[in-house]
Amino acid sequence: MHRWLALLILVLLSGLRFRLAPDTVAYMAQFRTDVVPIYDLSFNYLANARYEPLWVLLNSAGKTFDSFILVQIAVAWIFNGCVFYFFRKATTKFYTAILLFYLTCYFYFSMEIMRESLAVAMFLIAIVRYNDRRLLSFYIWLIAASLFHKFALLMAFAAPFILTRRIPVTLKVVSSVALIGLLASLVNPLEYISSISGFLADLNLQLYEVEGDMSPLGLAYNLLRITPIALVLLWYQYHPLPDLRLRNEVVRPLCWTFVFIIIIRIISIPFMDRIANYFVFFVICYLVSALAELIEKGPLRSFRRTLVGTVSVLSLIFYVLPLLPPDPRLGDIPNYRRYYPYSSVFSMQTDPDREYLISIEAKE
Repeated sequence: MHRWLALLILVLLSGLRFRLAPDTVAYMAQFRTDVVPIYDLSFNYLANARYEPLWVLLNSAGKTFDSFILVQIAVAWIFNGCVFYFFRKATTKFYTAILLFYLTCYFYFSMEIMRESLAVAMFLIAIVRYNDRRLLSFYIWLIAASLFHKFALLMAFAAPFILTRRIPVTLKVVSSVALIGLLASLVNPLEYISSISGFLADLNLQLYEVEGDMSPLGLAYNLLRITPIALVLLWYQYHPLPDLRLRNEVVRPLCWTFVFIIIIRIISIPFMDRIANYFVFFVICYLVSALAELIEKGPLRSFRRTLVGTVSVLSLIFYVLPLLPPDPRLGDIPNYRRYYPYSSVFSMQTDPDREYLISIEAKE
């Protein structure tokens, strides 16, 4: 009952929001002008649509009832339902994992990147299937992810390489280091990547380029994102975590991939944060399982509630702090205004600061 109640709360919180997060408002505008009901769908419409087929079908279903709220609720239900399913399959510390998910990335995934969140959800299910050695189902779910968001095609190609045991770990490490060195040596890595193939060019990677070098504060923040998981991975290299339900040979390469992606993000390519979205949930599972292993041993056991509470507060602070300073690119409006103050479809209240952010980013 507690699992279902927690899921219902998170689904309704994001599903019934009103004009929260600029990306959502952009999808609302596209829903009003471009989406057609299911009975008007055609092959040509699907082939020429701006977005991927499964996203188009989901929006068309909502358009049939002329309700974008139904689309929001459907996205919230699918995404959060898959996250709950994944955590149940990945760790015995389900509620701690859900708590850290809510404190660190719930609003971003559930409200900001609606379309990509569904691709991430499909990817999580794919990994669960791979963990259960159901390879056909694994590839089917990877295909489903790519039919929601084109970035998931990268996962469809990369995941088998990351997970396979037929390629020596040494070769994977050497290849990763060589790739980091290559990208660091390029003046404009995005332009180089886009020139490799038509598919990569079609991803419009230049849209994610950020002008200027990373600030020292930004560098410190990103290093803090990967330091805890790197230390934990090294500490438990030869010691499996009893509270982790995913196989070590599955979850550890995915966590190291997250570290690798953030390193690339630091040195050269800002858009790699979008790729990191697919791996952050494995990091949460591994850290939660390691925390449980640490606090349930010896003298720390009597302080486990205090320690979990401390970690939760620190995680929340770590997530919230970057959202607090005024952003000069957004008229000195802090980024937390994307989500707060909260507004529901029942009150339909608007916030002037958020509306200004929407006018800049959503281009409604």
